[in-house]
Amino acid sequence: MIANELFTKDFELNVQYLLDRKFSSLPVCDSINLMEVEWFIEAVKKNFNNFNYFYCYIPNYKSKKIEKIKINISNKSFIEINVDYTYCNLIITNPLFDFIYFKDISNRYFIISGPREFVNDSYKCSKETAKEMYFEWSNNNIFTLNEQFFLKNIWEKYFLV
Repeated sequence: MIANELFTKDFELNVQYLLDRKFSSLPVCDSINLMEVEWFIEAVKKNFNNFNYFYCYIPNYKSKKIEKIKINISNKSFIEINVDYTYCNLIITNPLFDFIYFKDISNRYFIISGPREFVNDSYKCSKETAKEMYFEWSNNNIFTLNEQFFLKNIWEKYFLV
């Protein structure tokens, strides 16, 4: 099952899967907001107009299994699934795994991955501005030094262009 390849044994996003697919990837510090959801869904419709729903993959930490939920392609459904599963990592993709949206268990960051054009369409700013915004937010004093170090490592691991 491809869903098992998407996650590491700790249910993090598997960077090797992204590299094998030659995906670009952009980490964004913070939970996704309504504007970003709108950009993301517009990019999905523009780049992958061959399906009518998303699949959401949610790890069950006790059973070590991955639950699969089918959701509508809409801003409302996207936000609802993020809120309903705030307490765990999750991946949203299409039936063909053409792209990946990954949300962190603590909502500290999310990652958009897929073909370069899709990633560019999903987050409407330059790579330089995205990096500046990421580190401006991650270096905020709401995060401990350990969390800031963790978020720095997320950028270095998942920023793929």
